[in-house]
Amino acid sequence: MTKRLIRRKVKLWKNANNKPVSLHPLMDFNKTFNAYDKVDGSNCQTCFGKRMTQKDAALEAVGKIGLNQIREVNRDWFQYFPEYIDMFYERLEILKK
Repeated sequence: MTKRLIRRKVKLWKNANNKPVSLHPLMDFNKTFNAYDKVDGSNCQTCFGKRMTQKDAALEAVGKIGLNQIREVNRDWFQYFPEYIDMFYERLEILKK
């Protein structure tokens, strides 16, 4: 039996107003956005051979290269995802310390 790869058509951008509809299918391969109820996040899947949370992985990365934030995050970017804004800023503050 041959297995077929079925590709879902995912709408990421709304043409009528040129605004994003969803970035989840592009960026959320390990369901990160479903772990927005706690600061630690989900398990980090890109730390090969190590078991750590996304918070721990972010702190390790920032410890090695710094937080290279070139401008402030615009709150308007969260207009379609208001449930994420408070946790995002809480996590950002942890990285800035």
